[in-house]
Amino acid sequence: MPDKTSLFQAISKKVRGLQGKPAPVVLLTLNSRFSHTGLAVRTLEAYLRQRWPDSYTNLASDSHKDLASDSHKDLASDSHKNLPSDSHKDLASDSHKDLPSDSHASLASDSYTVPPSDRHTNLPEIVRIESTIHEPPLRVLRRLFQTNAGVFAFSCYIWNINQIRALTRDLRKICPEALIIWGGPEAGSDPDQVIRSHPEVDFIIRGEGEAAFLDLLKSLYSREADTFSLAIPGLSWRHPLTGAVSHEPERPRLKGEDWVFPYSGRDLEQDKNKMLYYETSRGCPFRCTYCLSSIDKHLRFKPLDRVFSEIDLFLSHQVRQVKCVDRTFNADINRAKKIWAHLISRQQEQQTDQKTSESWKQRREQTNFHFEIAGDLLDEASVSLLATAPPGLIQLEIGVQTTQSHVLQAICRPCDLPLLRKRVAALLKAGNIHLHLDLIAGLPGETLDQFASSFNDVFNMGAHQLQLGFLKVLPGTPIASSAKALGFAWQQGAPYEILRSDQLRFDQLCLLKDISQLLESYWNHGLIRPVVRYLIKRAASPFAFFASFARWLGQHDGFDRSLSPSDQCCQLWQFAVQHNADLRAETAKGQAFLDSIRFFYLESGQKDQPVWMGFWEQLTRDNQNTRSGLSEAYIQSLLKKVKKNRRQFQQTYTHIKRWRVDHFTFSVDRFRSDGELVLADETVFFDLSGPRPKRLHVPE
Repeated sequence: MPDKTSLFQAISKKVRGLQGKPAPVVLLTLNSRFSHTGLAVRTLEAYLRQRWPDSYTNLASDSHKDLASDSHKDLASDSHKNLPSDSHKDLASDSHKDLPSDSHASLASDSYTVPPSDRHTNLPEIVRIESTIHEPPLRVLRRLFQTNAGVFAFSCYIWNINQIRALTRDLRKICPEALIIWGGPEAGSDPDQVIRSHPEVDFIIRGEGEAAFLDLLKSLYSREADTFSLAIPGLSWRHPLTGAVSHEPERPRLKGEDWVFPYSGRDLEQDKNKMLYYETSRGCPFRCTYCLSSIDKHLRFKPLDRVFSEIDLFLSHQVRQVKCVDRTFNADINRAKKIWAHLISRQQEQQTDQKTSESWKQRREQTNFHFEIAGDLLDEASVSLLATAPPGLIQLEIGVQTTQSHVLQAICRPCDLPLLRKRVAALLKAGNIHLHLDLIAGLPGETLDQFASSFNDVFNMGAHQLQLGFLKVLPGTPIASSAKALGFAWQQGAPYEILRSDQLRFDQLCLLKDISQLLESYWNHGLIRPVVRYLIKRAASPFAFFASFARWLGQHDGFDRSLSPSDQCCQLWQFAVQHNADLRAETAKGQAFLDSIRFFYLESGQKDQPVWMGFWEQLTRDNQNTRSGLSEAYIQSLLKKVKKNRRQFQQTYTHIKRWRVDHFTFSVDRFRSDGELVLADETVFFDLSGPRPKRLHVPE
């Protein structure tokens, strides 16, 4: 058995090279989207900067002096939740476009390094590289290779583990002497299985990894065998000479005051238009069987004074969006109220200091904070406080998951549903909080009919968005040990999504998948949402509408290709008229319905004018009105009214240079307010000088 000296020499050769100089350490994360940031690697970098400062001599510059000096998570941080969305929410959300695979993702990546001449000769250069899962693998591999690093550390999650596996295998082929470290939920949930099945991985950091990673680097780059040791709590490792695998004891969790703030002043300025992740607590009071957070039963909080100062940093840099990744932000409701009160007060102070302006640009400068909360833990004082927040400042996400009491009991998730409904109604009534509600499909014991009931219950609560996710049987979660016995089947690898539950067949899950896609494109982010709401009111229930639309669209190959905004609207119109005879274009109500599509399509800011929608500019051209099905009498009447009102507008609004007039056969206000399609004769003028058309009053 090789002794400690032999082990030290083998490791030292890998990290120092022939000349004995310390080779760089690379921290890599592959984000799911271009607009997101890697919280884990940024936390590691900040922790090293604070606790191993000599390796960051030049980073202690003015751009880093405003660090709130402490706060966050790490390579293996288990704050990676099993949220119900299709990839743990990417810690996120949702509403940003993925980086195209052929774009230059490297332009947005970060590699903050210290020039070798300015570093202590015994300490390595630390390089942070952020990319996305959409960047071509060979490009990422090339960037890693060019660092000449001795240590590569990867942050592993369900959205990037497949890419990281392939990247690690290829990296081992071209850098055979380098040391490779994995951390994160995908590495630490079953470290023995992971390290034995991935011979190219040398080390795995389990659980919270800031302190373990620092201790490991100090040991790897030690100059003397006496100070070298791999007996580091929280570490699993493979012996470089014998291949034997060892698992060191668990490491105590960090206290809140020891967490570091992951963003430097330079980060906040450079990444202000991205989504920045932030935490004020770790652990969760709930024991949901499907969630990794149920493993961490120790709820810990960052000191409030630190939270306040860090919030001030986000606000002062006008960061676009901060997503708080606390499992349940209002687990301590009094603490949550203090943070909200501070946030609201600071934002109001900033608004007072700034010149008032209604410009679109200045409205975008307000930071938005996203919190995930338990709705039934809100008290009346919380709702009253939140009602005072400036619109757009706070966004709340509530994981309802199901409204079936027996299912809530099966997943160990207590919830006072009547109280939750009451709190949601109060938040929506205030009108200043953007509210998301979540559902999970495939939970134990929930049939398709019962899920439909949950869907209708949550949809009818009236939140701005309803996010439908699917159960994932994550390794290490309580449900992973019982799902097979219940008859579940799921993907063997990430993202471990179910293929069958104890109550839902695969074809039923496929239907729900299609509904989820329609929910996102037609409701959560839909261009003509009032039209969708009108059709839902005509259906037996919200679920019945989306299920019927999904089946129809599947029969017409609507899910087999990407649809443009106009194609989406056309598909909805065709579905509606085929299922509702009174909405066909040759009827008066059908003309009004088509007008409603055209109105909200135009109001959304779309620039094209699809012929089938009946834009009068298109109808003036020969043989261009065949797809709309509009009668010739209607077309001539429309053109006559448009011509008359164009003259009226030019005489009244002489200061508006870009404008448009259109005529509609329904009451726009009634349709928008209560979803009623009331026949009317309305001429609408639009101011086109802004980012979106603005409706103007009709001149007398």
